[in-house]
Amino acid sequence: MSMEMNQKSGNNSQLIQANTVNNYYGITEAHVRQIFQEEARKIPAYTLEATTTALERIKKLENFFMQATIKVEGALKAFSDPAFQIILRDAAEKAAATEREEDYALLAQLLICHIQKGNERIKRAGIHRAIQIVDEIDNGALCVLTVIHAITSLKPVAGKCDDGLKSLDNLFSKLMYMEFPPDDQWPDHLDILGAIRKNSVIKPFPLEEYFANELNGYVCVGIKKDSPQFETAKTILSSNAAYSGLLVENEFLEGYFRLKLPVLDLKGLPFQTSMPNDIQDTLNKIIALYSNDSRLLLSVRDKFKKVIDEYEHLAKLKQWYNALQYSFEITAIGKALAHTNAKRCDPNLPDLNL
Repeated sequence: MSMEMNQKSGNNSQLIQANTVNNYYGITEAHVRQIFQEEARKIPAYTLEATTTALERIKKLENFFMQATIKVEGALKAFSDPAFQIILRDAAEKAAATEREEDYALLAQLLICHIQKGNERIKRAGIHRAIQIVDEIDNGALCVLTVIHAITSLKPVAGKCDDGLKSLDNLFSKLMYMEFPPDDQWPDHLDILGAIRKNSVIKPFPLEEYFANELNGYVCVGIKKDSPQFETAKTILSSNAAYSGLLVENEFLEGYFRLKLPVLDLKGLPFQTSMPNDIQDTLNKIIALYSNDSRLLLSVRDKFKKVIDEYEHLAKLKQWYNALQYSFEITAIGKALAHTNAKRCDPNLPDLNL
């Protein structure tokens, strides 16, 4: 569930590193820090003590932001854009208004999101509004929002079910960083802030059912060993050495094999932004050979749902989630907040895709 990120220098760009001074497109780190301080001085304060506190908090935002820019190509170039400086001013004001240490990292990640996604107005609006409510959202509600977002938006990349569920369990061990508040408090709070739209009529699917539907690469029948379909699959895969090892035993159905994939919708593969058409065609030919035996599929689903309870954090999450009385739609504002908070907890997560 991780994505490797490399720092690159694009065409016609200048990237020079000497000690702690970087130069990106003519915008130096020293200049960026100066802009932060200029924005800080524009924030009105009524007493000397309040001004001192505000400057200290904005300095923390500055430090978190500078640390985050290391992984983002051309991040400092954004400071030459007036639209970004307006967003920066809002973030600085919110940093000055909040005492929570986590909020400075969250605001820094939202600024990074704006740099990466802010050229589209719809995404920019969600990110901007998320910045404006950072100091208003309750800590427990933010934790819940982050977990629900992860359930609905993040999938494992491992082809083996045990590896995939372990990665999910590890992720939720980081995201479930505090006890969840009672569900008679946080839904209305998040709804008021515009982070979710609550549906009081429909209850969510049980979590184990949801995972079984989403991770249908694990929860499938596959191809019976030594059947004509199995021989056809082996012949297809033998055409390219790169396909070696793609056909693995189905962990939930003895004598059957499946592709080493977490999902069967190749366009929705969590680790693949694009896949060559010839590879997609090959894998789809194998998937077309899978058995559609509903009785066997039901058996696989039952075994998968029981396995969920063997993972500590998934079992705890299931118990909480299945007791929810409401279903929710997370808005663009909520996604921006939840994903940046998730990346604060696990920096290896992929970037936000609103």
